[in-house]
Amino acid sequence: MKLKKIETWNTTPNLDLSKQVNRIADIIVKDIKDGITKHSRDIHDRPFEKISQEWAKKKGHSKPLLHKGKMKEVYVKNRATKSNNTALISINKRDRTIPSKVHNEGMRPHEKREWFGVSKRAEAKADKYINLEIKRLMKK
Repeated sequence: MKLKKIETWNTTPNLDLSKQVNRIADIIVKDIKDGITKHSRDIHDRPFEKISQEWAKKKGHSKPLLHKGKMKEVYVKNRATKSNNTALISINKRDRTIPSKVHNEGMRPHEKREWFGVSKRAEAKADKYINLEIKRLMKK
């Protein structure tokens, strides 16, 4: 008969994960901003639908979602705390609520460009971060 080693993990009910939640929120915010400004890719890692040459000439740029430069103003509105392990990511709501939704969901004449959300890129970075954090905490 073989005996299996059983380990128990003693965690307190007041486990504070706010630091980790806030770090993941920061990863998501950076990914959204980079998706718009650096990579011109949506949350599914697909290139944004190109804007028309007519629009580019009229507005003086050719990258989607950068007309006023406000779409990239994503931030962590509410950070996680010890008593509330939730972070809220938001857009600059002042004059951007409707255009943000139009682009993200697609409404004529705008193409659907899903720029707001959690991408596979951000998930992978968050997973890597959490795995390193778990290993670090287990060494204590």
